[in-house]
Order: sequence, then structure tokens, then C-alpha cells
Amino acid sequence: MPESTDIDLPAVSSLNLISQHELDKALDNSDVLDKSNVLDNNGVPEGVSLAATEVADSELTNPGLITPELSELDLTEADLIAAGVVEGDLGAAEQDIALPSPVSARPTMDVLSGLNNSPVAASVFLDLEHYDADLVAGVKRFQARHGLTVDGVVGPQTYAWLDTSPLKRAQLLMRSMMRTLISDELPPSYLLVNIPEYHLRLYQNQALVFESNVIVGQNQRKTPIMANKITSVVFNPPWNVPRSILTKDILPKLHRDPDYLDRQGFEVLDSSGTQVISRHEWQTRLEEGGGFPYRLRQRPGRGNALGAFKFHLPNSDAIYLHDTPGRGLFARDSRALSSGCVRVEGAEQLADWLVAGQMNGSRLAALKAKPETRWIKVNEPLPLFMVYWPGWLGADGKPHFRNDIYGFDTRLTNPFSAG
Repeated sequence: MPESTDIDLPAVSSLNLISQHELDKALDNSDVLDKSNVLDNNGVPEGVSLAATEVADSELTNPGLITPELSELDLTEADLIAAGVVEGDLGAAEQDIALPSPVSARPTMDVLSGLNNSPVAASVFLDLEHYDADLVAGVKRFQARHGLTVDGVVGPQTYAWLDTSPLKRAQLLMRSMMRTLISDELPPSYLLVNIPEYHLRLYQNQALVFESNVIVGQNQRKTPIMANKITSVVFNPPWNVPRSILTKDILPKLHRDPDYLDRQGFEVLDSSGTQVISRHEWQTRLEEGGGFPYRLRQRPGRGNALGAFKFHLPNSDAIYLHDTPGRGLFARDSRALSSGCVRVEGAEQLADWLVAGQMNGSRLAALKAKPETRWIKVNEPLPLFMVYWPGWLGADGKPHFRNDIYGFDTRLTNPFSAG
């Protein structure tokens, strides 16, 4: 599993999130970003600044608009590279390992034949006869910075990142900066979810106190970029199935297997969500071609899709964070697997932190042990930022990269041509 690297955000003044729609419009028109419609009236919490700072393409070199780690740079292509966009875990020739794509390079393997086709700096040659311990250590550092399994093996994913040019890496960093503008101050405590990193971080009094792997929306059902607040923790939540999931995912299974709903603990409700519909009624209507004009709710319990905890945030898209019974999925490197909501590996620890000041340990333990659903309103709603950063500078000052899982960055061809 990839290693985690802290994002040094406590020093950042504030997060102004630009929606993908607005960013695309700006790229299409080469015009000033219109932030008048960015996330307003869409669950933006009080106290989270979304100031309409006008930033034209030509102003993207302004160091005051980006994180402090790059604040002393002019953000030219050369500066970003010099700042560590291709900073060498493997030495000067980090970008010169061009192994044949079908091959996985392993320790002690002869790699000389694959090291002279660099797309970045062909004049540099890695003077090693074998894949020795030093190179293994360098590959592991490289893998950690790219969210890859840290095993020292140059497989297809590691190879693909080694073959990524400095300009492409700079584009990833620049696009992340364009999405996040700076103004005012961050709240003392907040939750940050970096979608392409599949990772969550909790900051308390500007210090990192908890982090967890997460699962985010698949490409067809993207997790949105947003600023919001967690207002409640739901213990032993039922799952009210969204209509889109009912139509696309569950009904096809139900047609193949009439016992599916019973086996998975679902109850069928009328359109108001109050009256339980008998199996005979809904099954007869389905068999007669009358459709399925009902709602589905999965009972709380071990097999419930939301697990033992749901973290509620007010928004019109029914997006929230939650636990999950599918623990094995967190071991995957690529975790864009959900229908848009964020599954949290450390959901219990997050729930404990959110309600810690409202109840003692014994009461909390009793609450967890009960099968009933309980909504606990958080005394101080926790600001939540869901960001899309495929490139960022970590607290260690090094650049870190992740795959552009939603393909947002393919349209940014040259961020250095503006102005």
C-alpha cells in the first residue's frame, strides 16, 4: 500500500475552491475565472471564505496565490523543475529509466539495456550495472511520492511515472494551484480530502492529528470538489438508496435474483418513504411490467453499505462520508470505486474525534454497541474541504504526484504560455 505524506497546509491562509466547471470555462475562454457561481448556495459553510479574487491566466505566476512552499518562486517552467518537480530520488537520472513497458525490473536485474531512451534528458546515463540496493531505495522513495505500492519493483505503474516529463509534472502542480486560491484564514480545525490521493487528513489547531485512506467516486460518478461542514455523526445508519443507484445497480440484480433485497437487508418503501411495501406487492408490479416506483432502504447492521458510521454534510447532491464493510478495498492502490460518496477506512476514529467533547468514553461505547440508529449533532461543525490535487508539495518540501483519475488535467497543455 502507498505510504502517506503530509500536506503542509496549516501555513496556507485559506482554501478557495474553484469548481471544475469554472476552471474548464476559464481554460476555454482564456478569461478571468468567474467565481461568483463557485460553490455558493451549495453547502458552503459560514466562515469558509470563497472570495471572488480575480485571477486571469496571465496572473498565474503571482506567488501570493499559491501555497507557501512555492511562494518564493516565479513559477516559470525552469523554476518548477528546479524546485523539485523532478527532484531526484534516483539521483540525476531519475527520468532516464526507460525500461521496456512489458518488463518489471527487480533488484539484481541487469537494467543497462533499458536506460538509454530517456524522453527527458537523454544525455544523462545511469551508471549502474545492476539494480542494486541504492537504486532499490531510490525507487521506493519515488514510489512513495507517487502513491504507488512501495516495493522497489519497477512495474507498469512505476514505469509510467518514470516516463512522465517534467512539463507534465509541472502541469499537474499548476492545475492544482489553479483550483485552490488563497484568501483570509483557514479554520483552526478542518478535514481535508484529496480525491486523487485517496487520502483524508484531520487538522486540529493547525496540526495534523489523524489521517486515513479513503475510497472516492469512480470516473462515471465523480466525487465533487466542495467546501462544506460535517454537522452530524450517524451511528448505525440505514442506507437510503439514491434513485440512480437503484435504477442502474440494484434493479438489474433484482431482475436476476428476486431474493436479492431480502438477502441484503433492504426494505421497500412507498414514494413518501414512510410505508413499507410487501414483497408480494412490489414483486407483482415488477413482473407485470409496472416498473418500480418505490424507495429502498437498507437496514442498519453488519452488511449495511454505510458501515457503522455516517458523517452528514448538508448538500443537494447527497454526498457524505461513511464507514464501509468492504475493508479489503482499502488495500488497493487505485480506489476510485464508489458512487460519489467518500468511504473512510478510519471511520470509527473520526467519529470518536468528532463527538469526544460531547460524551465520555463509556457513553460512546454504549452508543456503538446499540443496534439502533442515533444521530449525534456535532457541537462545532467541522469544516470539510474536498480538493482535487494530483500534484502538491508536501511538508517535506518535495513534490508528490498522483494519477489524474478523472482526466481533469488533460486539457491544460501548457500552463507557462500565459502572459
